[in-house]
Formats: sequence, C-alpha cells, structure tokens
Amino acid sequence: MFEKAKAFMLDHLKAFGVDPLPPVIETRGKGVSLLQNEEGSVIVIGSATDTETLPLVEWMVATGKALLQQQGSDIVPLLLGNESENNKELLRIADDLFYIIDLAAIYQCYLQNPVEAYCIYDDAIELKDEESLHPIAVALGLSHPRGLEAMGFDKKEHAVVVEEAEFFKPIVIQKRPDLSLLIALQNAWQKQKGSDFRLRVEGQVLRFLSAA
Repeated sequence: MFEKAKAFMLDHLKAFGVDPLPPVIETRGKGVSLLQNEEGSVIVIGSATDTETLPLVEWMVATGKALLQQQGSDIVPLLLGNESENNKELLRIADDLFYIIDLAAIYQCYLQNPVEAYCIYDDAIELKDEESLHPIAVALGLSHPRGLEAMGFDKKEHAVVVEEAEFFKPIVIQKRPDLSLLIALQNAWQKQKGSDFRLRVEGQVLRFLSAA
C-alpha cells in the first residue's frame, strides 16, 4: 500500500511543480502530511493509506503545504502547544486556524496549476468525496470573480462559510502567506466570535493565552 500511496503523492507533487521534491517516508497508520524533522521537510504517509479511500483533499493539502514552504511562507509546519490537550474550546480554535492553513495550501495548488486543481475538484464530485468538496470549493471560490457563489454557495444559506472565507481571504490568496498576519487575523476573528482566548506563536508552536 505504501509504495502505491508514495507514487500517488509524487504524482501530485510533480503536477503542482514542487521542486525540489521532499523525501516521502513511511509511518504507522494511515493518512498523509507534511512534517519537519532535523533534516528538513518530509512527506509522511501511513503504511495503511489507501489511495482509493483517503479524501483527495489530504493529498492536495500536503502538496500545497510543500508549495508554501517552497515559496518561503512560515505558516507551516505549525504545532499545537500541550495546553490544548483535552480542552475542547482550544481544540476548536486550533481547528479554525488549521482550516485556514488548509485553504491556503489548496490555493497554492490552484496558483501553480489551476486546471489540475479543478480536475481534482471534479474527481471529488464524481467520487462523492464530501470531505474534500467543501474546502476545495471554498479555496477555488476565492479565486473566482463571482466568489463562493460560483462554487454553489448561497450567501444566505451558507452565510457563516462565506463570512469566514471573505475575512481570511487576504491571507489565503497570498503567494507567500505570513504567519504573523495569519495569527493577527485569527485573533481578530476569535474576538469577533466572543472567544476568551487569543493565540501566540513561539517558534513553530501555537500557544493559547487568556484574552482577559
């Protein structure tokens, strides 16, 4: 399974112009992600990863994160501080942030090869890959003159999605998204949503502080 998944990953990296290609290594479990080790960035693929069932967006996000690093962006990799363990509120805030990073990664793929990005979206539709459809549609919608409406989102029915996408659009569509701007926007978003916490980055570790 790993060799097939590795070949699938390398095809994505090459299609979107990642150069040089990062090492692809095997680990336990399933899934694919971009990680940082002592020697630099690596793509890690679980030995049980099935190319037929793993959501297409996971391959796209890993590829986009490699592109972000290639462009010199410092928003990846980003690790969670241990204070977030077993704290549902902090994990929710972290999920919000990582969702925006995923959108930025998908958008990098679009910038490098828009035809291939739309082909993956079409594949997700054909496969009924619901987990992939939403984030890919949002990211592609940010590139469209008619915005998210062009990807099937309704301004009233999907008001929360549209509002969040528009709020973070300045960071998502950058060629080289900046971590300090991302955190500043995320803190403004959390304040707007009434959160009691704000974010700070120490090195590449995401920390949570009381907003009081």
